Amino acid sequence: MYDLKLFLGIAADVELEKALSKINPHLLSLYMSGGNYLSAVSLKEQRYFGKPAPLSSSVNQLENLETHLLSLLRKLVPEYPLSKPVLVTHIDDHQR
Repeated sequence: MYDLKLFLGIAADVELEKALSKINPHLLSLYMSGGNYLSAVSLKEQRYFGKPAPLSSSVNQLENLETHLLSLLRKLVPEYPLSKPVLVTHIDDHQR
């Protein structure tokens, strides 16, 4: 069964991947553990770091999600110049 998902994230470039690789792995795993923290998705050979968004999100909910996402990323990689997150759709093809 296919399941359409929304994801608000920052496209990972070489510099972001490099900055993330310098972080203590234990700290990074705390931030990447899901829930209210960060996750990663790949779409068409592009990796994004961000947060899942409900399919029926309001503009206000997306703005709050963006604020939270940028706050988390600034704590992890303060030296990285963050761009505005993008909203992407992806298909979760895990069988239920």
